Amino acid sequence: MKLPKVSKTTKIGILFAILIGIILPSAIFIYQIRMYIPIQEITVKPSISDSIVKIESEYGQGSGVIVERSDEYITILTAAHVLADPGFGLTFTVTADNGWSAEILTDSIYVDTAVDLGVCRVPIDESFTLSAVPMGQGIDFGDAVTVVGYGLFGEKITTRCYIAVPPTKGELILDGTVNPGNSGCPVLNDNDEIVGIVVAKIIGGGFEGIGITHSVDICKNVLERYKILRGLK
Repeated sequence: MKLPKVSKTTKIGILFAILIGIILPSAIFIYQIRMYIPIQEITVKPSISDSIVKIESEYGQGSGVIVERSDEYITILTAAHVLADPGFGLTFTVTADNGWSAEILTDSIYVDTAVDLGVCRVPIDESFTLSAVPMGQGIDFGDAVTVVGYGLFGEKITTRCYIAVPPTKGELILDGTVNPGNSGCPVLNDNDEIVGIVVAKIIGGGFEGIGITHSVDICKNVLERYKILRGLK
């Protein structure tokens, strides 16, 4: 039996029905699944946020976080490329929101390019009021985290996002957007503890600014190597 010819108007009507009846509800369902997972209000303690600092040089800027403090020094963890000197004899400066600022001495800098993490020590005196941010435990797929760092124009930005894929080999993929100023900034859990450091972002392939983070275990290993190489306790 020969099927009747379908008019152009009918074809358009069928396509519209498919769009409204199948594609649109599917898109809404996916959106609802994403929105169903509750994201709490971003509340990072001021004492924690204040200890997330800006690192600048003539080459650019990034973020860092104070992870240890003594009476004489603070230790800052960041991304290696934030502290990398391409041979220009750069001067690195660290600045906090409370107005404190200091130069980072070149001989205090350690970079591990294999994992793109860097560490430095900065002298302090009795007037220094900032504290170290504690390290947390491991994080898992789907966990909500908070990223705090400096934007491209020097402003501090706090972003709430998720661990987008199951962690592999110490790498965490965030579903939140990061920018160049976020390099070296900490990823915090709900207890305001460090669970990772942002080191890169994915560009292209339909993604823009998706953050790549090294887990807290890798951060601890780099800190330990830094202490051993510097003969520190």
